[in-house]
Amino acid sequence: MRNLAFLTLPTLFLSSICSAQDPVSLRTEPGFERFRIRVETSNQSESESEITMDGQPLGGGGGGRGGRGFGGGGPSSSTSILEFEESSLDDITQRTYTTLQRTTERAGRDGEPQVRETESDLVGKELYLFEDDRGVMALDGGPDGEEMELPSIPVSMDLSGLTPADELEVGDTFVLPSEFQTFLGTLTHEGAFRRPTQGGQEGGRGGRGGRGGRGQRGGRGGFGAFGGGGGGMGLLTRPHLSEAFEAELTEIDGKTAKVSIVVDNQHEGDPTEGLGGQGGGRLGEMDINEVSQLTIEGEMWIDLETHSMTRLVLTGRHESEINASGETPRGDMEMHRTSTNEFEIKVTVSEVEVEDDEKKSDGGRD
Repeated sequence: MRNLAFLTLPTLFLSSICSAQDPVSLRTEPGFERFRIRVETSNQSESESEITMDGQPLGGGGGGRGGRGFGGGGPSSSTSILEFEESSLDDITQRTYTTLQRTTERAGRDGEPQVRETESDLVGKELYLFEDDRGVMALDGGPDGEEMELPSIPVSMDLSGLTPADELEVGDTFVLPSEFQTFLGTLTHEGAFRRPTQGGQEGGRGGRGGRGGRGQRGGRGGFGAFGGGGGGMGLLTRPHLSEAFEAELTEIDGKTAKVSIVVDNQHEGDPTEGLGGQGGGRLGEMDINEVSQLTIEGEMWIDLETHSMTRLVLTGRHESEINASGETPRGDMEMHRTSTNEFEIKVTVSEVEVEDDEKKSDGGRD
């Protein structure tokens, strides 16, 4: 028995040394000179509304005309794929979209499913993005390219500061900083699904089924369809969630740190708060209150050599009950709406190798 203990103790000691790991810094930086980002989203939603105007019920059952400010009603689903390459060049960003696809499905007035597919004119264009007092602008193809206005897309993707700069060990827990939530808000690129404004003419190939001429409302067919009041990307950027993303360093696998992410948030308040008037403001002077429950589970991978986030997956469920009342241009309205959204977001980031003689110029902008 003594001999067995003598042989076992060194084995246990060596095992503990081998399993021990030094603390690591999870700080994220841009990491790559040029990178590729791919964003895949899917959403399944169900909602039901009861709406009255001047005491009389409105038709539609699943939302009616009065409910459109809250994303409509009935069952719906959407999927989207966004992929592009990007690099920063001083005060300008070079970006090329390689994939912009969105498919939405919802029941029509006759009960039959309506499927709409959306693509974008921007795919394949070599865009040089900058921002001035007009907003986000782009030069198409270089210094002599046509100047375009590109609302509702980020001028650049910031991959820095998504995690704390402190050194951490496996098992340590922390709250993701506000930069992480800001990053989530830059993943939609709603304006990229619409033909950009040119010569003062607004057009759209937007998410409402590819119908042109809808301007900035064109992107409401995918995640934007419920971003204003209910879920998905729009939901994840709400101010009350600024400290809701709890994380844990769960594993270090070679040069990859794996971080689990959990959100379990209950909230009551105005769902249009902080949305710049995109929600109930279109309906007039409304008193709006929402009681909601949001749960998310996910994982993020960080390359410890380049300090770049390389993978992010978030799967969530959002349940909401909204009561609204007040004066609208059409009369006194009251609404009760319940909705459920289940969604998944997948993001991958990879390096694009750039040869010295292939590096882009800054587009020649003064």
